[in-house]
Amino acid sequence: MIIRTLALARHLILIFLTLEIFSHCAVAKYEPEQSIPNNHDRVALIIGNGDYKHIGKLKNSQNDAEKIKNALVLLGFNDVSFHKDLATKNDMSAAISDFFRKNAAKSWIRLIYYSGHGLEKNHNNYLIPTNAKLGNSREIHNNSYDLSELINELDSSGTGVNIIILDTCRVAYCDGNCRNVLDSGINIEKELIPKGTLIAYSTKSGQPASDNGLFTDILVKHLINPQGKSLSQVFQEVKNEFNHGKDSDEQKAVTEDDLENGDNLCLTNSSGICGMTSSEVKAAATQAKRPHSKEKIISKPTHQRRISKKATSTPKHRVL
Repeated sequence: MIIRTLALARHLILIFLTLEIFSHCAVAKYEPEQSIPNNHDRVALIIGNGDYKHIGKLKNSQNDAEKIKNALVLLGFNDVSFHKDLATKNDMSAAISDFFRKNAAKSWIRLIYYSGHGLEKNHNNYLIPTNAKLGNSREIHNNSYDLSELINELDSSGTGVNIIILDTCRVAYCDGNCRNVLDSGINIEKELIPKGTLIAYSTKSGQPASDNGLFTDILVKHLINPQGKSLSQVFQEVKNEFNHGKDSDEQKAVTEDDLENGDNLCLTNSSGICGMTSSEVKAAATQAKRPHSKEKIISKPTHQRRISKKATSTPKHRVL
């Protein structure tokens, strides 16, 4: 009789513990460290610079930018700002600042795509407007868009996810002193990448980028794939396909990020979150803001309390 009572007690305790565990577990597909957004708008800024006046023209930059724009429209992005052949530093600065001022604070996913010339000089990274003259370091600084401005915009854009795609050369500018430049190039240092940001380069540091549209074609194919793969999976597969079979000295795509939940983010989903609709995200955000209710104390039947009391007087056993 005692053995049967003890067995029943262990069974009841196991059931009680199981119910306690499930009572504290929310069934959710997305559990980010950062809060679930109230606003899940997806917005994008696309820039294609190709008609350069003082340096080599790029025949595919505008076409590549158009392809990205069309892909994001097809994905249902709420706002896609498109610019081509921004002529001056002020033009580029205004386009980027306006984008963040109008969209950044009220959006969840922000994508910026740039196709055009880029370079590094004196450890500063620049995107080149189409009318820029690059005779010396001062002209480069005065006439080109400094990527540190973009980092500042990202830092002040609030919560959400930033996707920066740079389809540009990553080489240092050589104005007569051309030694030891191959290890240089556009490179946003890891520690400077704002939280929640992914940066995708069409080539590795120290390498030029081919003006053949291949990187963008592969990127578009994976962006609009019907499987709804996560952000991390998309860019991993872009790299795998683009870099396949290439030697170490050839153009290879690279990504850097400080994402917490890249595996849960989906550009193909209107909410931006894999497996959740916009209404489900909104409901989850509302639920997350509610204060946690105090645990309910449920009285056990008298006979269960007696059994539990007897059980506590026995040696502890591991429940298998």
